[in-house]
Amino acid sequence: MKFADLYKKFKKEAYATSLESHKTEATEGRIVDAWMVHQTIETNKRLVSATWVLAIATIALSIISLFTK
Repeated sequence: MKFADLYKKFKKEAYATSLESHKTEATEGRIVDAWMVHQTIETNKRLVSATWVLAIATIALSIISLFTK
């Protein structure tokens, strides 16, 4: 299951909970927690991509420096 699907399901459940009960603070807390998890995952995806780019660049530069001697 993709995170986007899980997040949509969570939002629906949180909205349904907010309509059924008056515990808005708990519902808002769940929504904020889900948003923070979403942001963390997106940030981690960017960091992993940047790490791969740097690793490939390092390998390429190593190969270039190896053959230019």
